[in-house]
Amino acid sequence: MSFIQDRFKGNAKKAVQILVHLICCSIFVIAVYYGIMYMMKQGGQRSPALGIKMSMMYMAIPIGFGIMVLHAITTIAEIFVKKEATE
Repeated sequence: MSFIQDRFKGNAKKAVQILVHLICCSIFVIAVYYGIMYMMKQGGQRSPALGIKMSMMYMAIPIGFGIMVLHAITTIAEIFVKKEATE
């Protein structure tokens, strides 16, 4: 899904890529926050089948989105350091 990014060349392409990753990163940070809030609110319940707290299950939301934040940040760093590929 990079058809918009592919229309640009050079520094403009890098700027668009960074913008896209920053937007994604901000959405992921919001999801981490609300995932933590949801985990804290609903986490006191116990699973009827397993008998464990549901916070263990809901913890997957902030952990997963936290990993996505790290991935977006490392991708932005890679965009800054990589040289333009010759075509």
